[in-house]
Amino acid sequence: MDKMTSHTKILNQVFGSVKPNFINGGYTVCNHLWSSNNYLFEYDSIGIVLDGSIWLKYDDIDFVVDKGELYYFPGNTIQSFKIHNCKKAIKYWCHFTAQIGENSLFDMVEYPTKIKCKDVHKVINIFKEMLKTYHNEYIGNSFYYNSKLYELIHEYIYTAGNQITLRKNQLSQDMYTINEYIEKHINKNISVKELADLAGFSTNYFIEIFKNYFNMTPLQYIINKKIVLAKSLLTCTNMSIKEISIHLGFSSQNYFSEIFKAQTNFSPSIYRKLHI
Repeated sequence: MDKMTSHTKILNQVFGSVKPNFINGGYTVCNHLWSSNNYLFEYDSIGIVLDGSIWLKYDDIDFVVDKGELYYFPGNTIQSFKIHNCKKAIKYWCHFTAQIGENSLFDMVEYPTKIKCKDVHKVINIFKEMLKTYHNEYIGNSFYYNSKLYELIHEYIYTAGNQITLRKNQLSQDMYTINEYIEKHINKNISVKELADLAGFSTNYFIEIFKNYFNMTPLQYIINKKIVLAKSLLTCTNMSIKEISIHLGFSSQNYFSEIFKAQTNFSPSIYRKLHI
């Protein structure tokens, strides 16, 4: 497996575990009164500038966002902002949290602070739908406006492309190594202790940090990967169910069938019939 593929899989696992929660948002015409200096703000922000330019700063990083650009501002940072070389700037914006267990998305993923928007009309419509639903009080509206937040974050990530990377901290490197090891030994019965030893942690501590990182236990993570491969083998090969169970390192065919059904609601044989 090449390094980039493994890196992408971990990123997708991280994004799949994130829980975005919309806080508030709006459409703002910014003038000289729109400013703040060294203010601690707890929420993440995404916005798009429709006219003019704005200057943003968090901690020691400052940048200018021009017309047609999206920006992503991490929360729990010291922030400053104002309009830049113009009398007014117009923007859509939203504040939200993006947690993965006890960590924020920004703790784990590095992304550009601003990007050129590929489809301004599409992003405007996402904001309009999100804000319209947020301001209408009806049962279940939070499902819809949070789904639009997911869509907005996806638009940012998709547009940024290869500029999105795992943060180069020790935890990310450890999880990268663990993921590669699991991928390479997916046909074996991998123990949690084996992975903890590889990372250099005690078993209990490893389970705790793994769960905070991937929002699931190491055992759940391994089983998920085995079941994904099992689905492919059931539908794309003529291997028997027993052969598949052996190939994936299950202790018996019965145990494999039990786990498979628990994950998919179908026995391996029924799943094969439904998908061939």
